Amino acid sequence: MLNDSISNCFFNRNERATPRLNGTVMAHPGYFSITLDNSIKAEMTVTNHTALYRFSFPSKDSGLQNASLPYYPLISVDLADLQNSLAHGRIAVDNSTGRFSGSGTFNPAFGVGTYNLSFCIDFSGSSLRNTGLWKNSPYVVLPDGAWAQFLPPANDQILVRVGISFMSISKACQNAESEIPIFDFEGLRSAAREIWKEKLSVIQIDAKDISIDMQKLFWSGVYRSMISPQDYSGENPLWNSSEPYYDSYFCIWDTFRTTHPLLTLLDPESQTRMVRSLIDIFRFEGAL
Repeated sequence: MLNDSISNCFFNRNERATPRLNGTVMAHPGYFSITLDNSIKAEMTVTNHTALYRFSFPSKDSGLQNASLPYYPLISVDLADLQNSLAHGRIAVDNSTGRFSGSGTFNPAFGVGTYNLSFCIDFSGSSLRNTGLWKNSPYVVLPDGAWAQFLPPANDQILVRVGISFMSISKACQNAESEIPIFDFEGLRSAAREIWKEKLSVIQIDAKDISIDMQKLFWSGVYRSMISPQDYSGENPLWNSSEPYYDSYFCIWDTFRTTHPLLTLLDPESQTRMVRSLIDIFRFEGAL
């Protein structure tokens, strides 16, 4: 940052926006990466309730670093969602461990009402230099986000673990610690790939005379059909039940004709759990 002053950093979403480098986007089941035109590469992989990010910064030997700027990587966490629907957001920073934690109330992307989401964020790869909170307007009482600045990482990479929960902040931290006990990005990426490989292995195709583009289209469609509804068992904030709990039943009046019959063939165990969750919703909400 200019003059090594945090006040010269851009925290507002519009000000900090940075274009991507064309041709750098990669997407595979359980993995996504993108490189920005400042040469910072962001990669991400997942478990059930936790994401692991890997940020790679330009090394001194690459010639891409701005020699006039001090090399202290800074990562900012924004409480806002894509719709800017945040209400009652809060974030706290543990200066001894560098852990960020907080929660917020958001509007759904589709539907009515609101939902509460908690998060727990930990960093690995370098020692903390400084942390702080930021807000877009001096007239706002609560912060809009937090930032962590690090000493130069030995391998020019910093890992960020983000656990989430619909129950509480402590549950978000528990999810993160139990699902990703060590910051092993490649191991986690490989595990996610194998899980998806097993899910998709129920299908075999005869690809003779079928173009690669058509095969990509087919497998991408099958993959996306398995993303929602999502298994939130153990994360139901509305009622206590031993039954499975699924959410994100987007447009179920349409998907019952398409996605759910397909899942009955490809993943009958998950489809059975979804039906049980719908029955449980009726028991407690009075409607399907």
